Amino acid sequence: MKDKIMIKTSSGSYPVVWFGEMAPLAKSVESMMQNYHRSVFFLSYSIEKIYGKVLDHFFPGVKRLILPDGEKAKSLRITEEIAVKLTKDGIHRNTLFIAFGGGVTGDFTGFMASIYMRSVDFIQIPTTLLAMVDSSVGGKTGVNLKTGKNLIGSFYPPRAVLIFPGFLRTLPDREINGGLAEVVKTAVISPSKDFFSYLEKNISGILRRDPAILSELSYKSIMVKASIVQKDEKEQNIRAFLNLGHTLGHAIESLLDYKGVIHGEAVSVGLHFAAYYSKEKDYLDDHTYLRIRDLLISLKLPYKMEDIHKENKLKSKDLAVNMQKDKKVTKSRIRFVFISGIGRLLLPQEVNENELVQTLKKFKKAYQTVIVQE
Repeated sequence: MKDKIMIKTSSGSYPVVWFGEMAPLAKSVESMMQNYHRSVFFLSYSIEKIYGKVLDHFFPGVKRLILPDGEKAKSLRITEEIAVKLTKDGIHRNTLFIAFGGGVTGDFTGFMASIYMRSVDFIQIPTTLLAMVDSSVGGKTGVNLKTGKNLIGSFYPPRAVLIFPGFLRTLPDREINGGLAEVVKTAVISPSKDFFSYLEKNISGILRRDPAILSELSYKSIMVKASIVQKDEKEQNIRAFLNLGHTLGHAIESLLDYKGVIHGEAVSVGLHFAAYYSKEKDYLDDHTYLRIRDLLISLKLPYKMEDIHKENKLKSKDLAVNMQKDKKVTKSRIRFVFISGIGRLLLPQEVNENELVQTLKKFKKAYQTVIVQE
């Protein structure tokens, strides 16, 4: 594993760097800070509790803005509140914004950086596995609306992504699993089938949270995402593959009002459904479908609706209607990413809503213990 890669896109290039200790990461940040009049850390309440003293030690006197925990931070109301605080504190364009946290913090900070005073620079310091394997790279930023997730946003890449896998030592199992769902998705997408095989061969090490293996998962995942983003930064083509599992995943999150479920859990079920739907349409053979399903099960990830909603009351019709709000929708037709094999995907295809509803019902019935009438 290398300790640095460059992401090269039409919007500019930026490094992704891995660090074995916090001190050299802090020195790298300090070096960047010298190019700006001021710097501001953005982090959640939970991360402030865990790492507040660490930030005091390495970055004494640097301003910190605290965001609400979870998806509720990603709202236009919070965006306005934080922007007002920034203006009252005299924060101008020659400022470096620093996203210190998980995917939500990165999405919010990047969005704020893209719009505040018509843009300021920002960097990402991810502290969750999900952010270390996926969301910190690629330049997607955004906040949610009541009608759907990430419907207000921009493509705005960071100046750098600095990764210290040691942060994962304080991460709860649930959050690790949320990141692992994105890892499995990335392994399914990866043109090299070796990544998926690597996961299958290292299940016990992943479950032990072996630091070396988790670092390798970060590196392998970012390499796959980088290769896609560099070819299709603005999601006009193959970048849509990175949305595998997210069409249903985002619908689940939205219907549950982002309560009781984290992003990776919803994506995990969404990924299983994408494989199931692909099998039902004869795009994917039974053996490969079972490899994907069984890997999710072996890693103790959610794979059926009951795993994230015990009452299993999310109706298939409601899920399909909510998928209409997905950003891949064209002319009110739902478009779905299908799998034809490990490392082989089909660009988003329009699907018939009735067919989708019936497949969702069949999927739920195949894996349900709670009988629910729809």
